[in-house]
Formats: sequence, C-alpha cells, structure tokens
Amino acid sequence: MIGMAGTTAARHDIEFRADGELLRHITIVEKRHDITHAYLSFNGHSKMLKLCFGRALLVEDESGDTEKRKDILESIGRLEIKIWRAHLQINGTFDYTYPPYPTANPISEVSVKGQPISHRTELIQPVIASPTVGYYTQKIDEYANPWVTFVFNYHSEELLQSKEAIPVRSSGSVVDGGIGIEI
Repeated sequence: MIGMAGTTAARHDIEFRADGELLRHITIVEKRHDITHAYLSFNGHSKMLKLCFGRALLVEDESGDTEKRKDILESIGRLEIKIWRAHLQINGTFDYTYPPYPTANPISEVSVKGQPISHRTELIQPVIASPTVGYYTQKIDEYANPWVTFVFNYHSEELLQSKEAIPVRSSGSVVDGGIGIEI
C-alpha cells in the first residue's frame, strides 16, 4: 500500500521494479494505492500476475542460459518504487503496452561475486488482462529526480542471520533485553 497523503500534487506517476525489471508503470489520482500485481506482456497476451518472493536459482558455473545483464545481476533481491508528482491535467493518451515478461535465468555464483542473494521476485497465478490506456502527464519532478524512491532488499532469514542483521532463533523466540520477541 502506497499512501500519498503528504503531498499536495493531484496526480502521481509510479514506477515499480523488481530484480531490475520494470513490472509496472501507472499514473494515479487516488491518495492510496495497492501494488500486489504486475501487468505484463507474454506471448502476445496481456496478463496480470501476483507478485511473491521465491528462491533464486544459483548455479556454480556460467553457461549459455545464466543471467548476463549487469543491471539485473546488481538488482537481484531488490524492490524499487519511484514516485513523481504530476499535474492533474492529462496531456494526451496512448495505447499502453505492458512491459515484457521478465526472464528468470539462473544466476551464476561467479557473476554475483559474493553478493548476498537468496530470493528474487516470482510472478504467479496469471490472469488474462485487457490492454489499458496510457496517460501523458506533466511531471512536477524531473524524470531523473523522482519525488521519492523506496528501495527494499529482501533475503532469506538464514542469510540475514549469517550477516548478523537479525539474531539467530533459539527455541522459537529471540530474547532481547530479557523480553521474548517473536520473529
């Protein structure tokens, strides 16, 4: 859920990326918006897919089908939401084509050079979606400088424990200052 209550702009443009791939680009006038699905093009069809996290497929050696795109390899395990303020008036419309379905190639351990990678975005439960209309808006903020950018890095509990980002569980709860806290 994204809340826009703290801004005076009448419209907002939102770009949502996961693992370096564009999954959604929308313009909204609501002050609250849920992002739980991606809308993508796949084999000539538009599909709505539910977003979730799955284990990244790591392989020992590079082969012909391993991921080679540097921007993707540097972004595995990252969600990024960029928001631009925009004026309410629409400058025009166009037939919007959803981004292509991202390729989830295996990742060579050599290519990520020790980066802590455990999970990546998965897209499940595809449903055929209707094409939509895109809107040309006049942004208040320059494209290169969004109003706000949220970056979330996600990892398995085991990886976070190995990096000492969270304490290791013992018997179902963690003791912190004498108080049991469930994770």
